[in-house]
Order: sequence, then C-alpha cells, then structure tokens
Amino acid sequence: MKPIIITCLLSLVFFQVAKSQDTLYKPRVYNSIIKQYGVKPVKGYLATIRDSSLYITQSEVYLNFDTANLSYFQKFDYKSLVSVKLYNRSKRGRTFLICILTGVVAGALIGYSGGNDTGWFALTAGGKAVVGGIIGAGAGSIVGAIIAADNEKKFLINGEWESLRDMKEGLQKNR
Repeated sequence: MKPIIITCLLSLVFFQVAKSQDTLYKPRVYNSIIKQYGVKPVKGYLATIRDSSLYITQSEVYLNFDTANLSYFQKFDYKSLVSVKLYNRSKRGRTFLICILTGVVAGALIGYSGGNDTGWFALTAGGKAVVGGIIGAGAGSIVGAIIAADNEKKFLINGEWESLRDMKEGLQKNR
C-alpha cells in the first residue's frame, strides 16, 4: 500500500511542476471573423494585436505578440472594429467528433447490455446495440455542437480602445 501512495504523491508533485513550466507553452492558431462598421465581415487568421490595431492574414499563422514585420498583414484600426470572433477550427471539429463517438459507444453498450427480447416486437442484443448507437450519435452530436459553440470567443470592440486592450490582455493570459 505504501508504494502506491508514494507513487501517487510523486506523480502529483511532478504534474504540478510540469504544468507550471513555460516550456510547455503551445502557440495557438485563431481563425477570426472581423466585423466593421458598414463593411462586409472579413475572415482570416489573427496574427497579432498592437496598441491601437489588429492584424490578420489569409495564411495560417500562430498568434504572436512580438511580430516585427507587419507589412504582410491586413491592418484594422480599433475605431473601425465592431466585434472580433475567434475560434479554432480543428478544436471545434475534434470536440464534435469526440462527442459523437462517445454517444455511439455509450448507446451501443446500453443497448447491448439489455440482452435479447422475447415476444412480438423482439430485438436481439445486437439490434439493440445498433439502435442505441444511432440514438447515442444523435445525442452526442447535440452535445458536441453545444460544447463546440462554447469554445468560440467573441469580443465586442465597438470602436473603443479599452475593449481592444482588454482583448489583447485576455489572449496574453490564456497563452
């Protein structure tokens, strides 16, 4: 029993140290939809945010607050911004897929565990597993859509410098 407790305590200490190290920082790619006053929304990848402007590009880049050469990016002044919506397309798809697969497996296991039926409208355990999997896939897709929509971040700028600054600070904290 003692070796198990010691192993658990050492693992806990290790994971706390590993979690707090800066070397584990993984840069993020943000798909963005920029809404401006009187102009069609612009889609792209968020490249960087400066004091009074936001920069996006059409090629996939990591969000970087230290970008030196800004001439390749499309600039948006804070006065023209209404809102900025950020999302990660691959994370959205993964979340949706995991929820569907979880629903299929859970539904199939529940259906199969019911065993074979007898009577007029009898189903075998395999038939119940198929029906349970289909129902589970539907429920999983609904849950996946809700969770995936929750992963999006929307920032209301409304031409205010303070709102852009708050957005930048929030994204820097979440690195």
